[in-house]
Amino acid sequence: MAKLFKLILIGFVTIAVGLSLATVGYLNHGVNSIQLRHGRFFVPQEAKVHEKLTSFSKINIAANAINVNIKRDNSISKPKIIARVDDSDDFTYEVNNGTLVVKYAQNGDYTGVGFGSSGSTYITVLLPRQMSLKDIQLTGNDSGVILKQVTVAKLTANLTYSGLRLQQVNADKVITSNKDSDLRTIKANIKNLQTTSHGGDVKLERSQIANFDGDLEDGDVDIDRTTVSGDNKVMIADGNIKFTDATISTFAANLQESDVAMNRTT
Repeated sequence: MAKLFKLILIGFVTIAVGLSLATVGYLNHGVNSIQLRHGRFFVPQEAKVHEKLTSFSKINIAANAINVNIKRDNSISKPKIIARVDDSDDFTYEVNNGTLVVKYAQNGDYTGVGFGSSGSTYITVLLPRQMSLKDIQLTGNDSGVILKQVTVAKLTANLTYSGLRLQQVNADKVITSNKDSDLRTIKANIKNLQTTSHGGDVKLERSQIANFDGDLEDGDVDIDRTTVSGDNKVMIADGNIKFTDATISTFAANLQESDVAMNRTT
């Protein structure tokens, strides 16, 4: 009888704990709603930001597990940052010496539990029409990064388990070093493109690319309706390269266990 009572008590406690976690998760919009950090339990606070910024010429963003957007907005006269993050303690932003510095990196020194849906989390930087940038530096892990209608002198990206899309981007120089991350350009104009990738694909679509230098391992290159000019070279190990409706000038390819396909290409 005592054993049966003990089992019933354990069952009620389990149900109570489960309902508590579900309630907290629902009210706090989901994942990791109760966290154990440095020996104490706490509920992280969601942060929503919509703020005008002072002028800057450089951007430095380091973000984990969140969508990042940098894009032009013709309706504004000053740059803005709009964001929704799950934990305000992990999110900082400031304009310092002409550089917008944004950080969102969960420390990983905690344990979290909870139920529910976290919703969409994002960091978006909006630029007025006339604004061009000298430098953008991106560091990300498990993040989706999109640049749209941005003019920048130099863009550097170091991404892991992420994706980088450059849409209608005008850049003098783009340097990417990615692991298990894809790079895609759409209607972009890039004068120098250097990409190193392990386990990620590169797709150049309807773009104007010059001086392309690609070094890929376990990844494909797809050049689709794109003009590639200048001095270009690519090294691929265990991947393929495909040209479709492309216009290319000098192109040197060093391929290992790879295939080349050329469709309607001059």
